[in-house]
Amino acid sequence: MDTIVSKTSIKFYLKLILPPIGLALLGMFTFFSGQDEEKGGGVLMFFGLLLMVFAVYHIWRYLKNCPTVEVNDREIAFNGFPYFWSEIADARLTATRQFPYIVDAFNTAATTIHLKNGEIRCFYDFCYSNSWEIKQFIQQHFLHKQSTQTTYVPFGPTMGETEAVSVLDMELDAPQTFAGYQLFSSHGFIIWSILFMTLGILAFNLLDEPDEIEYLIPRLPMVVIIGGFFLYHCFQLNYFQVSSHFLIVRTHNLFWIKRRFRFSDMEEIIFEQQGNTNLPVQLRIVFRNFKQKSYPAGTLKKATWQALQAQLEAYGVKVRNDLP
Repeated sequence: MDTIVSKTSIKFYLKLILPPIGLALLGMFTFFSGQDEEKGGGVLMFFGLLLMVFAVYHIWRYLKNCPTVEVNDREIAFNGFPYFWSEIADARLTATRQFPYIVDAFNTAATTIHLKNGEIRCFYDFCYSNSWEIKQFIQQHFLHKQSTQTTYVPFGPTMGETEAVSVLDMELDAPQTFAGYQLFSSHGFIIWSILFMTLGILAFNLLDEPDEIEYLIPRLPMVVIIGGFFLYHCFQLNYFQVSSHFLIVRTHNLFWIKRRFRFSDMEEIIFEQQGNTNLPVQLRIVFRNFKQKSYPAGTLKKATWQALQAQLEAYGVKVRNDLP
């Protein structure tokens, strides 16, 4: 009896470890700073302890909500607790579900298992590097009632990002563009404001410095940080082009980047809010093998998303719009 066991992803470990380290260090700094203060020291110590407790809570919450998942031809098990396939009423493989947290709970891609007794169990995609493989098994064995011997669809050149598109095909099928304006979006305004402000400060100070090299070298780490900040926000500003057979993803400021995806490789396209409302809306592509790619698009307005949905559906693409 073949069994597939979930494999914890690097992304999960980063989310599990990095925030508590930051919270714990900040908490200890605040706590010990409070010991040196005569006035208000008790308040600082209290907040320091609160931050350290929150770091422990963060680890507990992530471990609690990311169980080990096992599937075989008889059952699906969460942390060793089995549910026979005969007990399951439905399974939704491309769901969006809230990850429970004491503050700032966020929506994320998940698979939900609906039991006949009304109970719902789920697992979150970001926790596992092989969630797509588990989804395939559920689809083939439970939803499609197929044999577990069915070969999994590989993620390769024929499914996912496609580079083999002839120039003739692109010329004969001019894509329609769905984009917005950078300066009218929060992320676009932020990156260009900070970039021009930083360059202005450096240029102004260079005029007063006799040795430009001695001035620039100590500030290289700041330039690297600003550059990383710029790139991060650039990748929040994707836009889309649609032709009769392809979805093309482009980035406003990184104009040389072009990603093409065949409609025939797609199970579904989902419009959804990223983790919280401070982040741009994203387009998530779910491929037929249940691997996924997400592209935030901070410049698109509601009307543009609706027009993009209508165009995709006109070409037979299944679109789920989870936007408010």
